[in-house]
Amino acid sequence: MKNNPVCKENASNVFRKEREQYHEIQDLKAQMQDKNMVINELKKLILVTKGKSVETQFDKPSVFRQPNAQRIPKPSVLETDSFFNSS
Repeated sequence: MKNNPVCKENASNVFRKEREQYHEIQDLKAQMQDKNMVINELKKLILVTKGKSVETQFDKPSVFRQPNAQRIPKPSVLETDSFFNSS
């Protein structure tokens, strides 16, 4: 059995899959550690700024209404002529 090329190939494929899974697990662990570090830093920032007021400034909006622009009146249901006359 040891010299059987089919067994060697199967063993090689199994080893390759296990190695790929190991690397994938290690990558996921690293990503999780990175996320935990970010979460911990955000928690620290929240504790530091807790109870403090933060002043925010907003820039002028990129779309604004011009003061001289004409407004188009919306039609009102009450102002329309009725199609039915009772006379």
